[in-house]
Amino acid sequence: MKKIALIYGHEPSGHVTAALAVAEKIRSLGGEPVFVDLSRVLYKRSGPAVSGVYLKTLERVPFVWDAVYDLRLLSAPAAFFRKIFFARAAEKLAAVLRGLGAEAAVCTHSMPCVVLSAGKPGLPVFAVVTDFTAHGFWPARGVDGYFVHDETAALCLSRLGAPGGKITLSGIPVREAFVSPRRRGETLAALGLNQSRPVALVCGGSKGMGAMEACVKTLSEIDGLGIIAICGANKGLKLRLETAKKPGLKILGNEAEPADAMAAADFIAGKPGGVTAAEALALAKPFLIFSPLPGQERRNARYLVSNGAALLAENKAELARAAAALASDKTLRQRLSGNARRLSKPDSAEIIARSALKI
Repeated sequence: MKKIALIYGHEPSGHVTAALAVAEKIRSLGGEPVFVDLSRVLYKRSGPAVSGVYLKTLERVPFVWDAVYDLRLLSAPAAFFRKIFFARAAEKLAAVLRGLGAEAAVCTHSMPCVVLSAGKPGLPVFAVVTDFTAHGFWPARGVDGYFVHDETAALCLSRLGAPGGKITLSGIPVREAFVSPRRRGETLAALGLNQSRPVALVCGGSKGMGAMEACVKTLSEIDGLGIIAICGANKGLKLRLETAKKPGLKILGNEAEPADAMAAADFIAGKPGGVTAAEALALAKPFLIFSPLPGQERRNARYLVSNGAALLAENKAELARAAAALASDKTLRQRLSGNARRLSKPDSAEIIARSALKI
């Protein structure tokens, strides 16, 4: 049985969810997935601190991250010096992979891909870009294959110097649950929500980030709109929403199956993480984008809006108007849903798994 290593940056995150999606297909095809959390393997001490600084930056001074994100003045030197700084880390990670008996490595985060590309891992390395564009820190060399959603991200990689022949337009991997979710009525009945009224799903990714609280409050003021709020690992947010709970609002945490909740909703509201957005596309759900994180999520927002699969609300007033329109206008929802279905690539995980196993 061929073992395939799935490497990501840290838990919880969309990168982990993408790895789980590929793992499902590896198992179904007769392979064995093994999971590697880079923060636990290489950065046990510094990993949590770095993650904490990143989250605090997004929360308190997002303009700083927006200013430096994908800045060529940073990414170009990083590419030049990575062999110096990551050579030792590459040897350590390669030793871990050998110890696991892995025959190929699939990276759903740029950092493990950068680390492995800095050395000689001794096995094929694949990069899975989990956003609709590719930032400048993805390595252009030392990778055997890239998997991206479509030509938009492929063009980004090509500009970095990645060979076009190594880039596959696969889509962003989503779990099987988003291809075959539970029926809408069944889920709404279990949640105690009215099946005859429109329902919005408010989500902020695995960490419950973004302006979820403001989003839920604004949507709660729309008459007749049911709301499902998935807080993920954000226990503080869940507690605050429960304290101020209103009729027609269902609050969930980590126990929720997001596929069922998303399938039951008439539209999605929140920040457009790459994997969350790909899941919405797989279910052909309209996306109302509010408070995207700086950097990649802003790019995801532009991609989805320009392709007619999403609306963007820049403030609470726009959010209220757009949500009311989506709740009342079935034609608008159908138009966005059709464009989402056109962009969706639900077979992505299988394409990636087959490629890794074939190598």
